[in-house]
Amino acid sequence: MNIPYNIGDFIRSKRYRENGWNNIKNYAKKFCEKYPGSICEKYYLLNLNDKQTDKTYYDDDNINYKLLRDITIKKKIDNNIYIHLRIGDVIDNLNWRPIHEHKDYKDFLIKQQIHWNGCKYVYPLKYYIDIEQKIANTIGKNNTITIIAYKYDINKESNSYKYTMIIYHFFVYKGYNVEITYNNDIDAEFILLCNSKYFIKSLGGFSFLINKIRSIKN
Repeated sequence: MNIPYNIGDFIRSKRYRENGWNNIKNYAKKFCEKYPGSICEKYYLLNLNDKQTDKTYYDDDNINYKLLRDITIKKKIDNNIYIHLRIGDVIDNLNWRPIHEHKDYKDFLIKQQIHWNGCKYVYPLKYYIDIEQKIANTIGKNNTITIIAYKYDINKESNSYKYTMIIYHFFVYKGYNVEITYNNDIDAEFILLCNSKYFIKSLGGFSFLINKIRSIKN
């Protein structure tokens, strides 16, 4: 049974928790059994008064953000500027998608693309041009920029890799010390970004939740 570890959908969608993507009965229980001790399991077990509904796929208004904050917020860690990139299945040309939906990585850099499900996931380069100006004006260029790009280097012919490298080289060109990394432990990465001093969000559920948690005052 395919049960991927998906923080965004698990936390944001009651419909997903109940059925997964493939109408699997008792999905939340099976999910938690596969990922014991995870952020998702803790949230599910501790969120006793679940107010989310399944009328829409995502119900962001009724997420228990305070609980999520209590699970994830630790001590601010360093002065790095962390940039999360949403790549992977939302940008790569996967074999199971119709050929007419395939795009070149440059398409994602030029303008905001709409995914086949109607959602936006990948920011165009203009977003990072604007972000760089804000960093230069408010923080300066002495802080290391750490780009978090999950498994970007698995296939160096993929859109994920090419897109990530463009963002990397852009900040290098602007005079920053830049590194690219990712952690196979998704929870560890989530907690890292929740507690980083500086965080530049992407689109998608992962960044969405981190940004909301960081906005809540302790």
